[in-house]
Amino acid sequence: MTGGVVVVLGGAGRNFAAGMSGGIAYVLDEKGDFEIRCNLAMVELEKVVEDGDDKDIMARLEEIRELPQKLLSMELPEDKLRHDATRLKVLIARHVCYTGSVRGQSILGITGRSICPSS
Repeated sequence: MTGGVVVVLGGAGRNFAAGMSGGIAYVLDEKGDFEIRCNLAMVELEKVVEDGDDKDIMARLEEIRELPQKLLSMELPEDKLRHDATRLKVLIARHVCYTGSVRGQSILGITGRSICPSS
């Protein structure tokens, strides 16, 4: 990957990030073994920390539910080195809307509630 953004909600195989020369990969590490599966030659690992303004993201998503096109077109923070938690939640919310992902709903804590625009 060069300059892109990827969100991995499942497991990652060995040698993850081999050849990655730019961009950001958000990886959910439920087993705690991602570091040994990741090729650290060209990447750094950091934990995603809650942004100061992130506490309002679920409230914003709830409001957006009634504004059909806004969720899918919500602008992500331009600074790719900050606001990771907000960016990640918006990306997962978009994934939920496009795919109906139960896993994504669970991660966002919205199981059983729709945040997606109805078509």
